[in-house]
Amino acid sequence: MKSPILYIFLNSISQSMGKRPPAPLYIIRSHESSISKVSFNRNSDCILSADDDGVVVITSTKTMRSSRRWKAHESAVLTLEITDDYLLTQVIGLLLCLLLTIAGMAGTTW
Repeated sequence: MKSPILYIFLNSISQSMGKRPPAPLYIIRSHESSISKVSFNRNSDCILSADDDGVVVITSTKTMRSSRRWKAHESAVLTLEITDDYLLTQVIGLLLCLLLTIAGMAGTTW
């Protein structure tokens, strides 16, 4: 089975309606199961993605490579949000809050 792929396009969907979709600028292969959520941080310097197995990946928009990957939950992530200081993920019945450090984007979980 091929791994799920996150395609990054330059053109918006509305520009390509009725036409063939544009070729992707980047193909990010960071997940082994279906991607359930995608989010960007405020500065747009990273892409956050989560999958049906509970894995969260942080991908740099400068290098388009994964900078962090971890198993946050045992089931599909329903919510994925990032603020200046926190990364919030949620599955049914559980909310995980990760306090981020600016340098390493890793910190305290509670």
